Amino acid sequence: MGDYWNDEQKELFISSKEMLALVHAIRALPEEIRDARVDACIDSKVMIGAWEGQGGKTSFQLMRVTKQLFHEVSSRNIQLSLQYVESNKNKADAPS
Repeated sequence: MGDYWNDEQKELFISSKEMLALVHAIRALPEEIRDARVDACIDSKVMIGAWEGQGGKTSFQLMRVTKQLFHEVSSRNIQLSLQYVESNKNKADAPS
């Protein structure tokens, strides 16, 4: 899966971009993935805090993107579980 930021998205803070990447990943799942649990390993405690309602309240950008994520998982009845993984142990960071 690959994607590019549009001009508006390029201006977002990194935490909002990371959350938006997760939104895009959920949207990219096959339609058959519904009524399920999805585990995502991420290296952002800010994202986890925003998703769990414990942070991000001062960032309108992050709140807006978190609401998009909520809409995506709710529309498919997906239970999203975010698990923290340290950056140096995050295999997804290897290409960057």
